[in-house]
Amino acid sequence: MDYTASIHSKIFTWLALTIVLLMSDMAVARQIGVQTSADTLRPGEIFELQIDFDEARRYDSVIYPDSTLFGNQFFIRNKELSRRGRRATYDLQFFGAAETNLSELHIQAVRNSDTLRYAVPSVSFEFQTVLAPQDNLRPMKPLFEFPYGIQGLIIAFLLAMLAAFSAWHLYQRYFKKPPPPPEPVREEAPPFDSPLKRLEKGINELEAGFKDESMDAETLYLRLSYIIREYYERVYAFPALEQTSTEVLQSLKHRKVMQTHYDTISGLLMTSDMVKFAGFIPEKSDTAQDLATLREACTQLRKMNAGLIQQMELEHLRRYRTNESVTKEAVPA
Repeated sequence: MDYTASIHSKIFTWLALTIVLLMSDMAVARQIGVQTSADTLRPGEIFELQIDFDEARRYDSVIYPDSTLFGNQFFIRNKELSRRGRRATYDLQFFGAAETNLSELHIQAVRNSDTLRYAVPSVSFEFQTVLAPQDNLRPMKPLFEFPYGIQGLIIAFLLAMLAAFSAWHLYQRYFKKPPPPPEPVREEAPPFDSPLKRLEKGINELEAGFKDESMDAETLYLRLSYIIREYYERVYAFPALEQTSTEVLQSLKHRKVMQTHYDTISGLLMTSDMVKFAGFIPEKSDTAQDLATLREACTQLRKMNAGLIQQMELEHLRRYRTNESVTKEAVPA
């Protein structure tokens, strides 16, 4: 009897845990909402799709659907994420020719080393044609009507053109002497475009624009975010210009960037996002402090990545010399 009771207790425990987990997933799934600006689409129409995930704060990061999940009938013209990752807003363009639906979308929620996948509720769209009912896409008569007897003249003209082209081709191939090959010209290697110098130039432009007030806050912080991302994309070889600020910071963590530098860049990117997406206008003193912080970060990068920049310059020269040697071998003596 004790053995049977033990088995029944274990079965009951497993069933209870399974029910709790299923109810937890269902509760999270109910927190995913979808809104669209249109339920009937015409070919080429642009509309807005909004996905809300209220439980985003429970996770380290949330990965919303990308272009691979929307299929070939929907093109993503723009994608914006809310500051805390609770909402993704898409500007989509429809290229279908029949009614369709979005049923394969899902969200990936990352917490520590675990990744959970939640399905997004399906959205259906009706199709609205741009043709009138009596229109036909294919013409039922020839596109051009020729006068009687002119067809022969057209055929004779085409045959004459073909004979002239054949004669010109034979002359070029068998009788005309080819011009002598050009002498190879040694070119100097183009100057190396240093990512650090580009970053310093961008900082100088921001400081000048702030000083003479030729840049407003939105333009200044958009430019600030751009030059930071451009630097990391060239030096660390990841698509920082296409990633969100959260994705850029995750990429820096994977490359084990110094913590103090990581905190500095994190603050600058977050402030830029607040200006861009939330309409936040910082005080002039705060903007001046941000520019000074960026200048100090540039000094840190000069020390941190000196070896990487030098290696990039050597690779640039080596690549140019390799291309030059291949060109010389291809030119006959």
